Amino acid sequence: MMTQPHERRLLDQIERELRVADPGFAERMTRARPLTRVRAWMSFHRALGVVAAFLALLCLVLGEGAGFIVSGLIAGALLVSTGLKLRTE
Repeated sequence: MMTQPHERRLLDQIERELRVADPGFAERMTRARPLTRVRAWMSFHRALGVVAAFLALLCLVLGEGAGFIVSGLIAGALLVSTGLKLRTE
């Protein structure tokens, strides 16, 4: 999410004021747990990509070469497609 420079300055000012007013709360808000970071990163496409990658590895272990290639391609496509956005004008 891109913000405008004036929005960024305003958010920075609010953050500075919060750190002065309640440093403990500000510290808890900036310290993210690992699971919280994973949840923030995870989307439906990424979850499907992770499942497809797991299936690709399972196919590799079980000796199914074609399944590994197909699952790997699906996993790669899903993980890459999460960053793409379609513009409609």
